[in-house]
Formats: sequence, C-alpha cells, structure tokens
Amino acid sequence: MKVAFTGGGTGGHIYPGLAIIEALQATNTSFDIFWIGEIHGMEEKIITQTHLPFKGIHAGKLRRYFSLKNISDLFKIIRGFFDAYAILYKERPNLLFSKGGFVSVPSVWAAWILRIPIFIHESDYKLGLANRLSAPFAKKIFISFPQTIDQIKRPSWREKIIYSGSPVRASLKQGNRFKGRKRWLAKENQTLILVMGGSQGAKAINDLIVGYLPIKLQEEVFVHQTGLLHDQYQSYACDGYHPQAYFHDELADLIAAADIIVSRAGAGAITEFAIMQKSVILLPLLGHQSENAKWLDDQHAVEVIYPKQANQENFNTILKRLLSNPSQRRHFAKTLHNLIKDDADSFLASAIIQELTASSKISLDQQITNR
Repeated sequence: MKVAFTGGGTGGHIYPGLAIIEALQATNTSFDIFWIGEIHGMEEKIITQTHLPFKGIHAGKLRRYFSLKNISDLFKIIRGFFDAYAILYKERPNLLFSKGGFVSVPSVWAAWILRIPIFIHESDYKLGLANRLSAPFAKKIFISFPQTIDQIKRPSWREKIIYSGSPVRASLKQGNRFKGRKRWLAKENQTLILVMGGSQGAKAINDLIVGYLPIKLQEEVFVHQTGLLHDQYQSYACDGYHPQAYFHDELADLIAAADIIVSRAGAGAITEFAIMQKSVILLPLLGHQSENAKWLDDQHAVEVIYPKQANQENFNTILKRLLSNPSQRRHFAKTLHNLIKDDADSFLASAIIQELTASSKISLDQQITNR
C-alpha cells in the first residue's frame, strides 16, 4: 500500500506527520510512503534527513491581507497544482494525508481530481486557511482539540470530523529526566527552565530571557533555543544560561528534565509538553497560537502572556511566581496532561490502515463482480 503525506512551512506541519509515519512503519514496514512538499522548503531538509522519498513542488501563499505577493504567489499555486498532479498521477497512492500549511493545498486539489482519498489533520484550535481550502475535498478531518468542532458551522464538514489529538514522535515520549538534568545542571536541586521559540526561534522571547538574566538566582538554570539569531545571544552564555541555536537528539531528555518550559503556543509543542507533564508559560503569536493558548488558559492549565502583555515586567513577575510555587507547577502539569490526548500517532495510523483495508476490499470486490 502506498501513502502520500503533504504539508510544510513550519515544524508544526512536519513533525506530527513524521510521528504518524513512525506509527505506520511500526505496524507494517511494507508501507510505501513519500512526502510532497515545497522545493527547498524546510520540509525538504527535514524529510530527506529521515530517508523518506521527497517530492518537491512549487508553492505560493495566500495572505489574508493586501500584498502584491498574492498575485505572484497565485501563479506559484497554479504551478504547484500541476506539479502535484503529475506526482500523484505517476505514483497513484492509495491515500493522501495532509498536515496543512500552504504547500498542502495543491496536492489536496490534485488528489481529489484523481479520486485519491484525502485525510487532513488540523493541529490548532481552529482550522487554518489551508485546511479550510482543503476541507470540502477531504474524506475525514482530524482535529487536535475536542472543542474545534464547535468552531465549524458547515454540516458537511462537521460530519467528517474526528477528534484524534495531535501526533507526537515516539522518541520524544522516551526522554530521560535523569540524563537531561545530569547534562545541564551542576546540582540536582537547581531549577531547569527550558526556553523554546519554535522552529525559527523567536526574538521577542529571546529578548525577555536576556532581560531576566540580571535578576536570575544561582539555582535557576536556563537552557535556551535561540533559533536563527543565535549569534546575538551567545555572548550572554554563563554557568546558568546556555543558549543554543537548535536541539536535536538531546531534546527529549531536555524536555523530560525541565521544571518549567517557556514557549510559543504551537499545537505540536503544546502536545509534547502535555504528554511529558510539564509546567508551561506560553507566549503566543497573534492568531491561531493565541486561540490555542486561550483555550488552555481558560482551563487553568498554563500561564499565558499574550502579545499585548509581553513586556519585561509581566514576564519577570509570572516566571518568579511560578519558580517559587512548586505546587502550582505540579497542578499546571497535571491539568495540561489531562486535557491532551496522548495516543494520536497510533490512532491516526490505525485510521489510515482501516481506510486502506476498506478500499482494498472494495477494489477486490469490484474486480470479482466485473469478471
């Protein structure tokens, strides 16, 4: 059986898809899987490192504000559609699974024309633009938050929705707290604060962390993913502050070791922290991230500093309050864990297998009938 995956633009559209692929391959290594993404996009770099076949297409982005780039990108989207059509026509997968992002839309449209069944998955609290453009053509729409269905008014979409949760790679679930703390702490009784700004880093978060350093106590140790702007923060490195551009194999142990995590509010990251039962301070971007964060804030599962409140004074106050209150940290960690479904990777792999099995049986029955 052959399955095509598509999605990209950010790690939140890529890593959950890889988690599903891991679960599929753990069930049956005979699956023929490939990924459709943007030529020279982030997904190409990440997917090729996994040794999965990568099929590149041209991609454009539809912005929800006036921009001349919308005109040029429209031609890229059209070209991307024909790229995707050619790939899918040649490969003829039994199913297309879309993780969203602007690059996924041409593949979904091409798959629909070729009568290839389409599954889409939404990581955020509300359907993103790419998934709204894809939803009419999807056979099933999987969501990460149960309340997402309340945001969808079209009956034809609602009847296709299934609550699955957001997939997380198995490797991240296997983090070793002892190894992580031994790597980063000089003393076991120190408090480890992990700072993550998403796959591109986040200058606003980076600056808040650097601004906090003058009042940092000796028992507070920061391990900070700075992203693309790493060189600007390397000069602040000291015994209690460790800036690093990116984390790789050590990330699972680091998340397990952290007492507090400061992060953006991407749905994939939230799910990872929930499964690992972490106490989290979210600094969301406007849009989907703020919607993700607000839902968790309303459930008293996290601390949230919204964009208009993200100044140094507020950040220092909230971080100090959480650092001084271990019982509150435990409450946040437990509440967040209980809100998030933690078996989405295997759930979605099973849904794919059921679809492939059913379509295979229908195809066989048709062959028998036609004889």
